[in-house]
Amino acid sequence: MVKLTILIFTLLLGGCQTVKDEVDIGSMMMSAADLRQQEAELTEINRPVPTCGTHDKMRSLLQVQYNEKPAVYGMANDGSILTVFSSPKKTFTITRLVNGIMCIVVVGNGLEIIKEPGKTI
Repeated sequence: MVKLTILIFTLLLGGCQTVKDEVDIGSMMMSAADLRQQEAELTEINRPVPTCGTHDKMRSLLQVQYNEKPAVYGMANDGSILTVFSSPKKTFTITRLVNGIMCIVVVGNGLEIIKEPGKTI
């Protein structure tokens, strides 16, 4: 009986050993659903405008309510698209687009666009 117990115990502990494998970075990346959930959890509750919506809906909302139009955009390392919307009153909104869903990242005012000498924006 003791030998059987030791054998079972040894087999159970043997299954707990780990093997050093290469890390699959793809498995560590968040899915689009996880990103939307994260955005929802980080959203302020009493915000006067929706913080996420379809690309067309959010772009229209920023244009109509705040007279903001896209000024600068670029692709982030995770594949999302970041866009800076700006208005003549120097207000701005930075958005993040993932799988057709655009979320407001930050809003502000006093935007100044700095140009490098000899370059146009």
